[in-house]
Amino acid sequence: MGACIALRIAISNPSRVTALVIMASTAEPSSPEGTAAISQVRDIWVSTPSPSEEIMDVAIQAWGGDPDVKGPRAQRVKRHWLERHSGAENVDAVLESVDQRENLIPRLHEITAPAMLIHGEQDETWKLENMLHIQDALVSAKVKTHTVKDSGHLVIYTRDSEDVSQVIAEFVSQVLPQDC
Repeated sequence: MGACIALRIAISNPSRVTALVIMASTAEPSSPEGTAAISQVRDIWVSTPSPSEEIMDVAIQAWGGDPDVKGPRAQRVKRHWLERHSGAENVDAVLESVDQRENLIPRLHEITAPAMLIHGEQDETWKLENMLHIQDALVSAKVKTHTVKDSGHLVIYTRDSEDVSQVIAEFVSQVLPQDC
């Protein structure tokens, strides 16, 4: 949801946005299929007081790519989920915000700040075409894209992300004034 929030800020308060880095995102509303999938995941997730190791592995694998579900980064994700996202009261608001998101595509032409769009080639949460829709709609902005080969949805969290950090650093050095 961070990208949707950033896009919304760039639309409503353009003077506060120098540039955007949008990763693994969509700016479109949920489809009926997406809503059904969210509902199914929610029901499985909250069927026990804490999500099981198996459902957490399935969730990570559903992002696409070839994540190491036993590796230290995935284990950190799982600990976070166990601490913060156990039980319906902690899951429902998050899933509702994903499911009820606004269609920002018709308003993206209002954004003039330069943007870097980064997306995993094998993202199963938001397909690569979602990044292309954002790119096509940002007609008033200078847009760069970077596709992370063999990566799924979490291009920085469950994999070594030095490559993504370098892409972001190069973009920032190009768009920010030298005295920043």
